[in-house]
Amino acid sequence: MASPSDDIPSITPPQPYKIHFDQADIDQFHRKVQDARLPAAPLYPGLPLDKRDGGAAAEFNPKAFPTLERMKNMLEKWKNKDFKAMEDELNQYPHYTTKVDWCDQLHFLHQPSTRPSAIPLLLCHGWPGSFKEFLSVLKPLAEPEDPDAQAFHVVAPSMPGYTFSSPAPTPELGKFTAIARLYDGLMTGLGYTRYGVQGGDWGSIVAREVARRSRADGTGCRACHLNFLPMLPTPLGKTVSGALLVMPEWATLAVGKYMFDAECYRALEKSLLYVHHGSVYYTVQANRPSQLGFGCIDSPVALLGWMSYFTMGLNVKEDSEERGPDRRKGEKGAIETFFPNYETLNIDWLLDEAWLYWVTSSIATSFRSYSDNEHLLEFITNSKYKIHVPFAYSGFPDEIIDAPLRWVGKYGNVSDLRWYAKAPTGGHMAAAERPELFVKHLRAAFAPGGIDAVSTPGGPKSSFGPNGDKGAIFTEGSIWRKGGLWDDERRKGER
Repeated sequence: MASPSDDIPSITPPQPYKIHFDQADIDQFHRKVQDARLPAAPLYPGLPLDKRDGGAAAEFNPKAFPTLERMKNMLEKWKNKDFKAMEDELNQYPHYTTKVDWCDQLHFLHQPSTRPSAIPLLLCHGWPGSFKEFLSVLKPLAEPEDPDAQAFHVVAPSMPGYTFSSPAPTPELGKFTAIARLYDGLMTGLGYTRYGVQGGDWGSIVAREVARRSRADGTGCRACHLNFLPMLPTPLGKTVSGALLVMPEWATLAVGKYMFDAECYRALEKSLLYVHHGSVYYTVQANRPSQLGFGCIDSPVALLGWMSYFTMGLNVKEDSEERGPDRRKGEKGAIETFFPNYETLNIDWLLDEAWLYWVTSSIATSFRSYSDNEHLLEFITNSKYKIHVPFAYSGFPDEIIDAPLRWVGKYGNVSDLRWYAKAPTGGHMAAAERPELFVKHLRAAFAPGGIDAVSTPGGPKSSFGPNGDKGAIFTEGSIWRKGGLWDDERRKGER
């Protein structure tokens, strides 16, 4: 089980926090963008560009991305941003800071519910996101319109080294284990002795460790929901399966056809697509963070150029013919988009994230999620890190790595899988892309028995649909449940 209760760090009294963008920083940003030295001609004019949408040119060759035209368009849009209006908008939300152990300033959002049956819930973001991922879900989670729907007391911290949270003073304290300890201290210090946790991207890794820290006395994290679950399927043993990841892609897929059924083979194919073609940024940020960091801290153009990889599916102009597909392969199978266009996750959202990284000088310290956590494979496979609290997973079709149900149960390093479902739309940053689905999946997973009004078997037909159905909540036939995440805690309360 987890660490002893005396390992919970204390927090200082939380203080309301108001975001302020200094006018001098805004002026410097505009000078740097205005004086940017862009190339006079495309950097890689000879590379073939994809054609689609009736022959409209697309610039999704990773080697040529971003194109000069796209970079100019993004910079034009960025420099016309009203950062003071953004400041006012962000300050509409409940921000706080506290000191937790070595973290001199831990920034977090805290949206308590007025419902007496609300469940404390810790939301964990990853990279290249921030607390901003969760702005659209705070109030819907805390105050649902339906009086019978499950409500939550929501806490969403900024990971140390991101935006308004202090970075770890040493690489050891930048590890997910140390960050999970801080988060556990934060929740306990806020008075939430029992709570659930949710995470995606690096937030899923931290959330797993928060869940693993659940204490034998019944306090701490009591349930875990993830929307990102990297794992290593090991039907032939960890050594052989690990070798599959470093073999040539074609060879791994050939072997995989004999190892897996159709669904799991598709998941393997998608994982390899990311590992071999979509994870270049991961390698650089893990191994050369300083080389990249100095330029990105100083130059908004360098920062946007680096982060532009994640804008491949986002329209820069409303009338642009540059449209990213939901998920497809380009030259040599390269991943062409992390984020398709969504109402709440679009180019404006990413430009705002880039601004937060630049104005807080935190882009390089955010890279430490990668450079300080080099033993990720060990964490997701070693039984030492197994999650023993009730566990749930929501899969989104545009996620970079899929987690089939049979893999989660066998290889997910969890001992109590309670609930599993797939959404028909959404992807890697589900809370920002499809906030309404994210909220409904969480409510269903935490509902008594894992069943609520929208997920009832034989319930509303509008709740279920095929992949791509924008009006549905769950993919047809995707829900599997053994119970609700909070059932054990409810039973304790009835005693």
